[in-house]
Amino acid sequence: MPTRDRTHRDLSHPLAPGTWTYPGDPPVTVEPQATIESDGYRVSALSFGTHAGTHVDAPSHTEPDGTTVDEIPVETFAFDGVLAPVEVGAREPVTEDHLPPVPDDVDCLVLDTGWRTHWGTDRYLDHPYLSEEAAAWCADHGIAVAVDAPSVDPSPSENVERA
Repeated sequence: MPTRDRTHRDLSHPLAPGTWTYPGDPPVTVEPQATIESDGYRVSALSFGTHAGTHVDAPSHTEPDGTTVDEIPVETFAFDGVLAPVEVGAREPVTEDHLPPVPDDVDCLVLDTGWRTHWGTDRYLDHPYLSEEAAAWCADHGIAVAVDAPSVDPSPSENVERA
């Protein structure tokens, strides 16, 4: 059963040197450019890929002419959501049968698979994923999806059995 809670929560992970990144993506670096001790102020150079930490995939991530995240109005990302506990294992699909009933005033399901406990480890890539049927159901009902994993799609991993 989904959890109704009208409080706001920040579910993001902070960006800092050593933050987990998707394999092959650039690391997060923070390099001092000026320090309070020597310059009287602090300035740092930040470098990271667009998939570092908690992020939103814009349509441009997979579509050649897709919208970039800066072209999407920020209010697009304000949702009335429910936290939906989902019990599935590593590399198992979240199917339509796993989705809870969604109240009419809710426009986002936050799928809590428990995978957040693997943040920062290689096991994080062996996360559950959203099945095509469940994704279609959400899209057909105007429901956005957030997950406690790196993606709604399966991720490549050393632990995947090779065909």
